[in-house]
Amino acid sequence: MSAIAGGAVAGLLIANNIGRTTKGIEKAKETWPALGERGLTVAVEETSGFAIATGKDRPKAHGELGGHPVVVQILTDFVHCARTEIVVQRAGADAKVGVYPSPGGVLGQLRDWLQNDIEIGDEGFDAAFLVTGKPAEAAKSALSSAALRERIAGLAGGSFAGLELDAERVRVTLSGVETDPATLGAALDLALAAAG
Repeated sequence: MSAIAGGAVAGLLIANNIGRTTKGIEKAKETWPALGERGLTVAVEETSGFAIATGKDRPKAHGELGGHPVVVQILTDFVHCARTEIVVQRAGADAKVGVYPSPGGVLGQLRDWLQNDIEIGDEGFDAAFLVTGKPAEAAKSALSSAALRERIAGLAGGSFAGLELDAERVRVTLSGVETDPATLGAALDLALAAAG
C-alpha cells in the first residue's frame, strides 16, 4: 500500500509542476517580448519529448548583445520543474566558477563543515552565497568586482538559483518560469557583466 501512496504523491507533485509551469509559460509569452527592447529576438518555439506535457510551445529569446551571443530559455526536468536560463557565450580563462544562494539550517552547517565554500573577502556576500571554483583563485578573480557582487545580491531572495561561468559561457539560472521583465533584465545584465 505504501508504494501506491508514494506513487500517488509523486503523481500529484508532477501534476502540480506541470500546472505551474504551463501557467508560467503562458504568462512568459505575454511578458518576454520586453526582451526584444533589449535587442534580442523573441520567438515561440515548439516543444518535443517530455516537455510537451507543459504545452506545445514556449518562448525563447536569442541574439547578440555587447558582442556576445545570448540565449534566454525555459527548460524543464523530467518531473517538469521549470527553470529559466540566460546563457551568454564568452571567451575566458580556463576555469569554472559557481555562485549559489547559501543554504540555511543543517545544509548551511554542512557546507561550513565540509569547507567547500570559497570566501571572497566580502563578509555579507560570503555569508549569503556559496561560491565554488576550480581553481579557487579563479572564483576570487571573477568576483573581485563589487559591482558584479551587487548585481548577484540584487537578484538574491527572488528566483536567483545560481551563476556559473567557465571558459566558454556564463549561465544565470532562475527558479521556475521567470515572467517579470525587470528580473529578466537584471539577470541578463548580470550574465553580460560576468561575461566581460
